[in-house]
Amino acid sequence: MFEQELYQTFETSAHRFGPKIAIIFGTHHISYQRLLDAVERLANGLANLGISKGDTCVIMLPNLPQFAISYYALLKLGTTAVPVNIDCADEQLQKIFHLLRPKAFIALDRFSSKIETAITDQKTHKIYLGENLPSGSTNLTELIASSEPSVPDTEISGDNTALILFTSGLTASPKGVQLTHGNLRAQVHSVRHALSLNSNDTVLCFLPFFHSFGNIVNLAAPLSSGCTIVLFTSFETDDVLPALNSFSNIVIFGTPKVFENLSDIDNGQIKVQNIRTCICTAGFLSEDIRKELQDKFGQAILNCYGLTEAGPLVCVEDVCYHNGETSVGWPTFGVQVKIVDDENNEITSKDVGEIVIRAPRVMKGYLDDQRSDEVFFSHGWLKTGDLGRVDEVDQLHYLGRKANVILKGGFKVFPNEIENILRKHPKVGRCRVTGVSDSVLGQEVKAFVEPSNGQEISANELTRYCKRQLPVYKCPGYIDIVHALPDLDVNTN
Repeated sequence: MFEQELYQTFETSAHRFGPKIAIIFGTHHISYQRLLDAVERLANGLANLGISKGDTCVIMLPNLPQFAISYYALLKLGTTAVPVNIDCADEQLQKIFHLLRPKAFIALDRFSSKIETAITDQKTHKIYLGENLPSGSTNLTELIASSEPSVPDTEISGDNTALILFTSGLTASPKGVQLTHGNLRAQVHSVRHALSLNSNDTVLCFLPFFHSFGNIVNLAAPLSSGCTIVLFTSFETDDVLPALNSFSNIVIFGTPKVFENLSDIDNGQIKVQNIRTCICTAGFLSEDIRKELQDKFGQAILNCYGLTEAGPLVCVEDVCYHNGETSVGWPTFGVQVKIVDDENNEITSKDVGEIVIRAPRVMKGYLDDQRSDEVFFSHGWLKTGDLGRVDEVDQLHYLGRKANVILKGGFKVFPNEIENILRKHPKVGRCRVTGVSDSVLGQEVKAFVEPSNGQEISANELTRYCKRQLPVYKCPGYIDIVHALPDLDVNTN
């Protein structure tokens, strides 16, 4: 099998949509023709540096056009791309470089001090975007400009590793998730099918490309579909409003915070007829904000479920059906999902159990780590470590991480369930629920609550509210009113 998988779909798209705008960043408009030309030039430049199939290259860039150019150039060469969080701590970055020993890295010049410290092999090719280059490094812009747009095709198998994404994932410590060219092809095909992406769409990119969702749903799937993607490095209303009012068929993928920010924009400021689809990831919106936005946009705000190990859109809701705050929809194309008990036996009732997944899109395994065996069981099923259930129409509901279940006096308490109740209170903005040690009960429920803008609320008022809404054993024993939620060790959908 000699096909370049994801790169091939991008190349086909670029040839088909040539003069159409592929990427918008600020005042910069880059056509598919120009993008492909830059990708081929960089691929040739990297090849001339000795970077080739089987090598590894770290990318440390925010959502810039150069990220897309670098990513596709590496895919064309068969070089494994490793995007890392631009806010990665120095110690973690050093561990990544020690583990990978990359042949090269491509980074913004302002990250040079932490990267230079992390380098373990002085033969690593140092490629920076910007003007402040350390000695012995290469300027990315000049490398692209000085190289010819031609490089021989590389024979690549679907089993070859294309991308490594670091995640805390399904084991205790951060792991490098290995995704093959075949995995990426399956993930992109699934997203295009689920969202009906087409060349009339404009995708607003708020999520970072070093994240699974941003990489596949904001970057790869749209560019394989002939969409225009609009890049943002952060959510600034003054930047976002012109985009909302300048384009049609807008597709928005965002975290709850993105949609909360959108809800603060006055109705008259947005041409709501321009918006086609809205999908919320990495948490749930309160039902009040969801309804407010749906009334404002005239579009359903869809929940979804995914994870780095299996792709960002394992499940997504249908525009015609929403069944409560925890619903995340039905499996996307090519994905099998079931619920199992602690012995991996399928639960056919509507009871809660662990979500397991099987699909061609599921990762090859963790990088250089035998603990991949811990998350797979018979016949290729992936154990997600997430709790869920299916409802009466076989729609999946996400109930949180299995490790975060609170065991209070012999009862299981799911933090998401308590959070959903708290968020329905008109004075509650955001909240987070966790378990704390208790000498009598084993664990007690503790809630951190951030009031809505301008609202005042007391812990006693919320305690009384919870007792009216929940069984006694599920009510928080402790409620802290805070100005900003703490960074607890929890994962969301």
